[in-house]
Amino acid sequence: MKFPSKNVLIWLGITLYSLNGSAQSGSLVPDSVVAQDESSPAEKKIKFELSGYIGVEGAKFYNSTIVKGQSREFASTVAFPTLKVNYKNNHRVILSPFARWDGLDKERSHIDMREAYYSGTFKSIELNAGIQQVSWGNMIGPSVVNVINQSDEREDFLRSERLGQAQANLAYIRENFSATLFVIPFFRKKNFPDAQSPLFYFPVPIAENNVRVDHKSSPSIAARITKRIESLDVAVSHFYGTNRMPNFALDYHTMTLNPHYKVQHQSNVELQHVFKNITSKLELANKWEDKSSYQCINAGLEYVVSNIFGSGIENTFYGEYLYDQWRKEKQFPFADAYFLGSKLNFSDVQSSEVFIKFLSNREEFTPFINVECSRRVTSNGKIILSITEYLGKELPYTSSLSVMQYNSNVSLTLRRFF
Repeated sequence: MKFPSKNVLIWLGITLYSLNGSAQSGSLVPDSVVAQDESSPAEKKIKFELSGYIGVEGAKFYNSTIVKGQSREFASTVAFPTLKVNYKNNHRVILSPFARWDGLDKERSHIDMREAYYSGTFKSIELNAGIQQVSWGNMIGPSVVNVINQSDEREDFLRSERLGQAQANLAYIRENFSATLFVIPFFRKKNFPDAQSPLFYFPVPIAENNVRVDHKSSPSIAARITKRIESLDVAVSHFYGTNRMPNFALDYHTMTLNPHYKVQHQSNVELQHVFKNITSKLELANKWEDKSSYQCINAGLEYVVSNIFGSGIENTFYGEYLYDQWRKEKQFPFADAYFLGSKLNFSDVQSSEVFIKFLSNREEFTPFINVECSRRVTSNGKIILSITEYLGKELPYTSSLSVMQYNSNVSLTLRRFF
């Protein structure tokens, strides 16, 4: 899809961000637009709600790089609107496109329909059909059970953004129980940033024109059952279809990586228990691929400290561990890793937050730290300052993190909500 010129997009992003719109100056909550008419509430059948944001992002990578010619900065404009159309409270249509234009990386410039689906509720039955975002698991860091939607590798690896996925799911829902069947007719391969982008974390380029996909003409299917037993949430699920993660084979003639997406079975168990201000989480998965079995585990704790010294400030501490045997044998980064986090919420009218994240492999100490500070500005704006730093020793070229270790950066994001 052809994008507008660079100057037009930058002007549009800055102009829309700087506008205060019609929001009241005392409100810092993103506005929603609901269709208004002169009929009584009982006569209203269709309601429209528009929300989202447009923003500008920029980052500076201040380390050297082992990838020749790799850029050390990027700047982009982002738009992420969402339109919800509700009919009689039990029928709705959701449209949520995502668009990014990057001034330096043509691979990151793209439009993706994150959501475009119909949702209908019929007593205890819920039907959703179209492009959707479905998330399994409760981990803040990497998860082993979140297998429905493909990850978007063009975003920062700490964000874990997901692409929209065409699917239909039918759910039977009761007060403390649900059973859902998923049919996913199409497979989406990963999209990677350009090899010259600082967000590209492989030591050699990927052969995007030499991708193998098994099971391509057949749909993937999945089923999930959830049950709440007092303060314990339990979920069991199974997925069968094309693996969202590719196997990579190095072509020694072209020195490129050839992706191969294989068929995989995956069974999952999720447990989450809440006791006062402590939340404990456990996720188990077993994967079958090429007649081999791979075991995976996620375990985590959350601890909330509220109203610190009577100030209203709240701090949430996170601790998680992940082991993914499949990723470890395929030499993916962070396959045997732990994640630590601290999220400080100041509970002020500006919604000020500081989120500190720490991620490292267990056997090979590879500490990445990210500090993200966010704060509302004006009536409908937000500013986000993020610093990512690799604090470990220099890694050899053969390490799966050999490129990531040079990706220390500082980024600034401005968003205008509507």
